[in-house]
Amino acid sequence: MRRRGSALLLLPTVLLVGAFLHAAAPKVPHFLSGQGVELTPVNGFGIPTTRAVEDADAPAEGTTAYDCAALGRRAEPAWVDRKAAVASIPEFLSIYAGRQVKENAGGMRADHSFGLFTVVRALRPKVFIESGVFRAHASWLVSAALPGTKIISIDPNPQSCEAARRGIAATGGDPTELLTCMTGESFVDFGAIDWDSVLPGEDVAAARESTLVLIDDHNAGPKRIMEASLRGFTHTIFDDNYGPTMKGDIYSVKQACARGDAVQATWAGSMPDRFSTVRTRGVPWSRHVAAGNAMAALMEEYYELPPLATFNLSRQTRVSEAETAPPLVSTLEAWESTGLSSLPLEEYSAHTHIAYIKLR
Repeated sequence: MRRRGSALLLLPTVLLVGAFLHAAAPKVPHFLSGQGVELTPVNGFGIPTTRAVEDADAPAEGTTAYDCAALGRRAEPAWVDRKAAVASIPEFLSIYAGRQVKENAGGMRADHSFGLFTVVRALRPKVFIESGVFRAHASWLVSAALPGTKIISIDPNPQSCEAARRGIAATGGDPTELLTCMTGESFVDFGAIDWDSVLPGEDVAAARESTLVLIDDHNAGPKRIMEASLRGFTHTIFDDNYGPTMKGDIYSVKQACARGDAVQATWAGSMPDRFSTVRTRGVPWSRHVAAGNAMAALMEEYYELPPLATFNLSRQTRVSEAETAPPLVSTLEAWESTGLSSLPLEEYSAHTHIAYIKLR
């Protein structure tokens, strides 16, 4: 019940987002309307009492912002503690050594795995939803980091459920009690699930507040933000959060937030969705701005989980350094003392700005 008031305040924005989702593509709806809508402020980010979303929170003329700081949404959650994060690296590595998928090319590796580990330990969710399971590495990691967490696996691949079962069992958990699979023939898209009937307990609001949603399904970020908000979820992680200068197969949250002269100069007018199987080309810059502003109105916190180490140490092979949060470890001494140097360099080969996003 606590969230009902904020939901009413956000109704105009939700309607704005939903209207474009209906109109843009009848069979695979996605992306946002360019129409203006006035909003009432719902937190302390300095949002004017009324404003058109196209004009909101733009960076100063001549500057460029590569993430949701451009829209006043970048904030460190109260649980963020960089010193504690560095101190937890050895424990993470001891758990990570038992990972079931040693070569997780195309999936989470060390940097993103540590980000997920950090959020799980901080929030201690009762339920973990993994939309986009792949080899179920995240399911295993959550089970290892927080035993007893109930896991819901969503993926069209029927083998994903078995992978999740093996991962949970490897940590000593009982998949018959902890795992719900919506895979293969039972697959339902995250945005189409009746979550009231799926989540445990009678207190719907409490169930959502104690749930962490991982979006790793290569659907457009603004679309998934809207769907998660409409379904009442609060805590989300977006794995493939490509930066504006990165080539990716979706229009990410980070890309939707990017503003400024440098970003506009390279705007290609493309908003890919669903592994780039659905593409919207020729989108004007004004529509990009409206999309990001409407999306950001649903967000309370946007926090990019930092890479484990500076790139001169980790030799990152896929990264946009100028667009990346400050790494946790920056000296050779810390690189060695934490144990990060013991990992093969392939573990640092894909950092795509994984972000924790708290919704209103």
